[in-house]
Amino acid sequence: MSTKPKGTPPDARASAPEVDEAAALVAKNQLSARRIAAFLLASVTLLTVVTGVIPTGFTAAGVTAIPGAFVIVFAMLLVFLPSFFAMGRMIRGTTKAFYAYCATGLSRPVGIGVSFIALGAYAALQVGLYGVFGDVALTTVAPVLPKTVFGATPSPWWFALAAWAFTAWRGRSRLKQNSTVLLAVVVAELAWILPFTIMNFAHPAEGTSIIAAVDDAFVPATPSIMGIAVLICVLAIIGIENPPLYLSKAREPKHRTARRAAYGSVVIMAIIYISSSFSMIITAGPNEVIGASGAGPEMVWSMAEHNIADWFAITGRLLFLGTVLAAMVAFHVTVTFYAQNLGSEGILWSWVGKLSHKTLSPRNASAVMSVIAFAVVVLAWALNWKPTEGLFFIGGTIGAVGVVMMLFLTSLSFIGHFSRSPGNHSLRIRVVAPAISATAMFVVFCLAVWNFGLLINNPESKLGWIVAGLYVLALLGGVGYGLWLRRNAPGRYNKIAEDDTGAEDVAVA
Repeated sequence: MSTKPKGTPPDARASAPEVDEAAALVAKNQLSARRIAAFLLASVTLLTVVTGVIPTGFTAAGVTAIPGAFVIVFAMLLVFLPSFFAMGRMIRGTTKAFYAYCATGLSRPVGIGVSFIALGAYAALQVGLYGVFGDVALTTVAPVLPKTVFGATPSPWWFALAAWAFTAWRGRSRLKQNSTVLLAVVVAELAWILPFTIMNFAHPAEGTSIIAAVDDAFVPATPSIMGIAVLICVLAIIGIENPPLYLSKAREPKHRTARRAAYGSVVIMAIIYISSSFSMIITAGPNEVIGASGAGPEMVWSMAEHNIADWFAITGRLLFLGTVLAAMVAFHVTVTFYAQNLGSEGILWSWVGKLSHKTLSPRNASAVMSVIAFAVVVLAWALNWKPTEGLFFIGGTIGAVGVVMMLFLTSLSFIGHFSRSPGNHSLRIRVVAPAISATAMFVVFCLAVWNFGLLINNPESKLGWIVAGLYVLALLGGVGYGLWLRRNAPGRYNKIAEDDTGAEDVAVA
C-alpha cells in the first residue's frame, strides 16, 4: 500500500474514524442509502443500547418514562439534522466532525475548543464500555470457568483488560470493513432484538395492561428527571452524526442519498428503542422495572430466558460482547482521529499526527489513548469500583454531557454559518431549527450538570460541576490557543478545517 506524498495537505492525510472508514474503501460512487444506513446503524450498536443504555436509563433516572425520553431525543434529532446536512455541503474534505462545523460556523478557535471537548467525551465513552463488557463477559463464561485461576477468583476486570488489549491492537490496524459485512451485523442485531421485543409484549407481568402502561412509559416526569432520562438516551444516538462523511462516495444525487440513509436510520432506531424499552416495562411491570434494571444487562438476559429460551439469551450475550467490542474500537479510533488530525494540522504536537507507514492508522495517537485507557481501568480496579455501576455509569455520563455540549455548539454554528452564507435555504433551516435545537441541547446540558449526582447514584456528588468546568476550560483553552495561533502561526491557523465559504472568524468571544 502506498503512502501519501509529503506535499499532501493535512486534510487529505487525515485518517477518518475507522467506524466510518468504509466511506474511503469505495473508489466510485457506489454507496446506496441502504448501505450508508448499514454503516450508521452499525456505529450506534443497536444491541448495546437495548441491553446497556436502556436499563441504565431506568436505574439512573428512576422513572419509567424512558420511551417518552426517546421520543424527545428523536424529536430533537429531527430538528437538528436538516441544518446539519445543509451546512455539511460547505465543509471541504472528509473531516466533517463537529469541530469542523464549529470552526466553519463560529470560528477556528471555537472549533479547536470543540475538538478538545470531543477528545474527552469520546475517550470517556470508550473507557466506560470496558466496565459493562467485563461484567457481561464474566457472567457469560462463568459456568465454564474454575472457581480460582492461579489462586485468584475470576474478576470482571480481567475481561475488561482483555477488551482493552483487543481495542489497542485493532486501533492500530486498518479496518477493512465493507457494507455487506455491516449489513449482516445489523441484521443479526435486529434478528435478536425484534423477537425479544415481541415476546416481551406477549408475556406481560401479572396485572399489567399495555394501554394502562402508556402513561407510565410516555407521560413525562418532572423536567429535572426527564432531563436526566433524555441525557442517557442521547448515548443511544451517538454515531448518527456521520452521514456527511459518506457524501463523496454516495450515489447520485449524493445529498439526497445521505439524507435518506440518515432519516431511514433514525426511523429504525426510534422504532427499536421506543418499542423495546416499552416492552421491558410491560414484561417486568411498571412498578418493578426500575428495581429490576439495577441488574443492568442481566435484566435483559433474564427476560429473554423467561420469555423465549436459554439459548436465545446466550446468543444475545455473545452478540452483545461483539457489538460492545466494535463500539470500543469505534470510540477509540474516533478519539485517535481527532488527535491525529489536530497533530497533522499543527494544533497538537506533530508526532501525534504521524501515520503508520504500513496501515496508515494514527499509531502515536492510538498508543497515547491506549495508555490512558489502561491507566483508568487499572485505577478503577484499584479503587474497587463496580464495573457497570461505577466505570460504565460515570464514563458514559461524562461522555454524554460532552456530546450534548458539542451538539449545542454545533447548533449555534448553523446560525453563524447561514448568517453569512444564507444561500437559498429557508428561514427554518437558517434560524428557526438551529435556535430550537440549541435551546433544547442547552437545557438538557444544564439539567444534566445539576442532576449529575443522580445519574451516578450519588446525589451528594459535585462531580457534575467539575465535569462541566473541565469541558468549559477545554473550550476556553482551545479558543485561547486558536487566537495565539492566529497571531503567531497564521499558516497553521489557516489550515484548520478549511471550508469553501471563505468565512471570516466571528463569535470568538
